[in-house]
Amino acid sequence: MDGHLTRAAVPAGSDVAGGLHEASAPTRMLAACPLCASPRLHYAFSQGPLRFARCSDCRLLLQNPQFGVASGSDPESKRPWRDLPDERERAWARNDLEQVGHYRGRNGGRLLELGFGGGAYAEQGASFGYEPDRSRIGDGVFARDEMDTSEGVSPVDVCVVADLIERVGDPVRFLHDLHHRLVPGGTLLLTTRSSRRGDAARQTATGLEPSRRFHFDESTLANLFYRAGYEHVLMFPRRHLSPVAPGETRPVSGAGFLVFARVAAEAARQSLSVIVPAYNEAATFEPLMERLLAKQLPGMDVDIIVVESNSNDGTRELAIKYDSHPRVELIFEDRPAGKGHAVRRALRQAKGEFILIQDADLEYDIEDYDGLLEPLLSYRACFVLGARHGGQNRWKMRRFAEAPAVSFTMNAGHWVFTTLVNVLFGLRLRDPFTMFKVFRRDCLFGLEFHCNRFDFDYELLIKLARKGYVPIEIPVNYRSRSYAEGKKVSFIRDPLTWLRALAQLRVEPLRLLENAGAVHALDTRGS
Repeated sequence: MDGHLTRAAVPAGSDVAGGLHEASAPTRMLAACPLCASPRLHYAFSQGPLRFARCSDCRLLLQNPQFGVASGSDPESKRPWRDLPDERERAWARNDLEQVGHYRGRNGGRLLELGFGGGAYAEQGASFGYEPDRSRIGDGVFARDEMDTSEGVSPVDVCVVADLIERVGDPVRFLHDLHHRLVPGGTLLLTTRSSRRGDAARQTATGLEPSRRFHFDESTLANLFYRAGYEHVLMFPRRHLSPVAPGETRPVSGAGFLVFARVAAEAARQSLSVIVPAYNEAATFEPLMERLLAKQLPGMDVDIIVVESNSNDGTRELAIKYDSHPRVELIFEDRPAGKGHAVRRALRQAKGEFILIQDADLEYDIEDYDGLLEPLLSYRACFVLGARHGGQNRWKMRRFAEAPAVSFTMNAGHWVFTTLVNVLFGLRLRDPFTMFKVFRRDCLFGLEFHCNRFDFDYELLIKLARKGYVPIEIPVNYRSRSYAEGKKVSFIRDPLTWLRALAQLRVEPLRLLENAGAVHALDTRGS
């Protein structure tokens, strides 16, 4: 993993605009993606003089070459956000600051506004208990290419960045430099028009502003915040303020997002938590643990969380042997309540920056860890599935020589349920039910899980995808064990729970719980 970009690699104290002062240069050609550093920037489409490319690795859409963005002296930088009337702008600010209160609590503090908010956030902040930071106000509007990061400037508790992140020359550096203006754990609210629903390729009929250099979706926004050193990221569709019924709001497709995040404490080393649910796995548990403890991931600490569900074949006695190991945490359940219940308990205890779920049956190869983690470490993805299809042997599903009818039935069921998941939730996955699910722990922020059996695989996948973290699939090695070897999936009970989970997840809006206890219903059905 040497050579991967790290969050700590972003230089501190650099020009926060990341190139906005290059206004004398009409264009700039990028040789690599500013988010994941991939050189694979492939042409996407053009509109007039604007040429757009997409990164083949992280999928970021960007201008290439990029038109120079004028400095704060340019009339555009003095333009209020979206050219809205002052009263409407104030209404937007009041609505957004109300959401900030839900996210961080109504604790007041100092507030800094940057971008095209027109000064409305600083003005309206007084009614929410905020003292405006007026270190950079020009003609009533915050110049979007200026920020004072010098010593002695008072840090702020909340920073609002309005309609700006798509315009700066280096978004990662811009967000990282905001650390100098935020208190430890400070809150950042970012508003942006870009979103998966409002993809720039579908906006060409109405025109694209040359100053919008980047067009983020939920996944690239999450990777951007992670690389810049933020955590607890929540994204909500921007809501339209109805002029007919004051106080009434409704989401607007393509209108962009409110993004909330907190400054994260910088970790000395990256870390991985491997979750091992174990029930009646005496034949494979000890070999698995020995392989896990021997596995080395360069530059990364690995801890193992074992949830033993009161086995009756000696698995618990084997697990107890590892009780004193410094890298192993044991959780003993008093009764078997299902794989999903065990994983949910472990998720509450996990401390690693990354999470990987590993069954104790040795169907999957531990040597695939490096390949599964690579997209997360290079900011190409937030969520990875280890697909049992792909690679040299494209068919890696169940093959039971002693029970070919069982093999056929289980493989047919796999494709039926895969089709259901893809159609119901707008995905394009080949193996959504793989045990190998790897993701950043922070992706779970705001989510609650309820499923206890194998339906948890559906719940975890779909809730993360609907939150915006659509997974990428990496081929892995797989050898299915038979029922004679201990496979536990029920032919009748589990498919019924899967159907119930799919129906419930399709009908209900995704509810994101915030620290202050407020609940937001994020209706992403069919997206």
